[in-house]
Amino acid sequence: MGQTYEATCRGCGKQFRLSDGGGFRFVQVRCENCGATKNLPRERSRKREDSILQQLEACRCGGAFSLDAPPRCPFCHSSDLDLGEPEIYYD
Repeated sequence: MGQTYEATCRGCGKQFRLSDGGGFRFVQVRCENCGATKNLPRERSRKREDSILQQLEACRCGGAFSLDAPPRCPFCHSSDLDLGEPEIYYD
């Protein structure tokens, strides 16, 4: 299940909306460098999801997409975020 937050970056103080986690039909992958996200169709096993990751092109920043990369601020790319309570849950 995924959640949407009104996040605040502790690094630069900017506020932004952040979606974290996939849903029933998709997996969210995140760039390890800048935090950009892509949604991929959900496969039946994590092994298949890992093979899809290997086929993805690098992010436009040059970083690699990962299932485990932390959310990052879209302004300064810090992972030091205050997420507060989820505003929306989705599946």
